[in-house]
Amino acid sequence: MQEFGEVPDHKGLFSDGGCSDSDILAAMDAAIDDGVDILSISIGGSTQPFYDDNIVLGAYSVTERYFVTCSAGNSGPFIGSVGNAAPWILTVGASTLDRKIKATVKLGNREEFEGESAYHPRISNSTFFTLFDAGKNASDESETPYCKQGSLTSPAIRGKTFICLDGGDIPRVDKGKAVKDVGGVGMIIINQPDYGVTKVTYAHVLLAMDVSAADGMKFFAYMNSTTNPVATITETSHGILKPNIIGPGVNILAAWPTSVGDYKNTKSTFNIISGTSMSRPHLSGVAALLKSPHPDWSPASIRSAMMTTADTLNLANNPILDERLLPADIFAIGAGHVNPSRANDPGLIYDTPFEDYVPYFLWFELHK
Repeated sequence: MQEFGEVPDHKGLFSDGGCSDSDILAAMDAAIDDGVDILSISIGGSTQPFYDDNIVLGAYSVTERYFVTCSAGNSGPFIGSVGNAAPWILTVGASTLDRKIKATVKLGNREEFEGESAYHPRISNSTFFTLFDAGKNASDESETPYCKQGSLTSPAIRGKTFICLDGGDIPRVDKGKAVKDVGGVGMIIINQPDYGVTKVTYAHVLLAMDVSAADGMKFFAYMNSTTNPVATITETSHGILKPNIIGPGVNILAAWPTSVGDYKNTKSTFNIISGTSMSRPHLSGVAALLKSPHPDWSPASIRSAMMTTADTLNLANNPILDERLLPADIFAIGAGHVNPSRANDPGLIYDTPFEDYVPYFLWFELHK
């Protein structure tokens, strides 16, 4: 985002998903020792009291000097589902983009469902494969609907497109690996109802896409209506204060430290990822852009410039919609979608002196 800017990188989160408070705070300290102006942290959990949240406390200790951006988290839409909910942090939600890596599922009854897929094999668009409901596999009924590795044991599943449910504490890419390992040729993941109409893209090891929970019910209805079901595939978070703002965060192409999917024959060092961990770097970059022409702006002033100039309308000049296709409210998008050009000249900024956070502490003390 910021041309010629330096981006020191400090590790606080490990490949198994674990991170300790000491690791996160040490990474923040190391970044400050490097002389950064902006701290960008893609770690977010559920809402918790600020005095128990070391990211919030660490950000507070440096908020007079350093601009801090954090991910809002990927839960919701429920009350209390936003993380990093302190007023001295710019908490960032994720928006979709105006482009798609389009894929379409066509059923044998000619119904079509649109989705997105990062994996486009060279097969004929007219090739139909038999649909297989993983939940009807003969092994463990609590694991097979989610396509857990080792749970797919039926002898008649090779060469089929699997219907898998999202969830089960199984990453989506791992579901695809399990399907491919037993000879499956494709996978359709039925999202949980909380996803609404949002469809996310992953770098799967086989042709795969997801559909909404509502569309998933249509898949099952079709499969129950015929003895030979076939298909072909062709190519944030509620809270009082948060999120402050949203930025691009769904299906983002980003640098990746290892081969995608850990397959040795894959040389790609880029991946397509979704979530507020992708939107947060965009806002950090915008902060760097604003800091350059406005070196006297405080972190609170930069937050103000972003939020007072944010867009609440999409590119079609219609209200931004949430995952239910309803106009998104402030609990979903905060001030709106970041607009870097307007943020550079907001006309008016609202600074927040350090001492103004004291009443916030007192309020928490009264409501513990």
